[in-house]
Amino acid sequence: MTFLILAIAWPTVAAWFYFVAADPNDPLVPVLYSAGKLVQFAVPILCWALTDRSRFRFPRPSRDDLNSGIAFGMFVTAAILGLYFIALKNSSFLSGVDVQVQTKVAAMGLSNRYRYVLFVLFLSAIHSGLEEYYWRAFVFAGLRKHVSLSAAIAVSSLGFMGHHVLVLHAFFPGRFWSAVVPFSLAIALGGAFWAYQYHRSRSIYPSWVGHALVDLAIMSIGYDLMFG
Repeated sequence: MTFLILAIAWPTVAAWFYFVAADPNDPLVPVLYSAGKLVQFAVPILCWALTDRSRFRFPRPSRDDLNSGIAFGMFVTAAILGLYFIALKNSSFLSGVDVQVQTKVAAMGLSNRYRYVLFVLFLSAIHSGLEEYYWRAFVFAGLRKHVSLSAAIAVSSLGFMGHHVLVLHAFFPGRFWSAVVPFSLAIALGGAFWAYQYHRSRSIYPSWVGHALVDLAIMSIGYDLMFG
């Protein structure tokens, strides 16, 4: 259980180093980001290799489970894009956010639009799957051996939310209650749905496809803020 607690905390700790503490002009920012992710995603591999290699098998989902993952991803994608393009894009609520986004994206070496698009494709297609394997197949499933279903969903989802709080706070400085809290809770709710979906299907693929669609929507907003 102690190991799981450390695994839950690590992504937030790593995000603090590469997204908050690091100087945006420091060329080591992409290195810190890559190192943090490498450690994060290597942990389950090492743990399963030493304890239970059967965990490397990810069963194929049923058609219904896969369709539910797609449907949830499309619903959240429509909500995100609708909220941004219809209600928020030209409002004072996002005043200064474009500058924050441009600063952080430039720190990652992604101010070139082609590099940004490649990063979006990686984040949506691959990184989303790695996060599902980490948060649902490793953290949630590990917690489920020790606590009730509802507790495992709650703890894993709050852990999933953790590093997003730091990211949102960097983009919305001074708007903790109006922006950071509601958006963070929405992320936690998404994590809770994906954890329950994993519990039902025993597969990361339904939540992976939904997660990929949501990430694509969020990064599309980032593209609009960056390149207009």
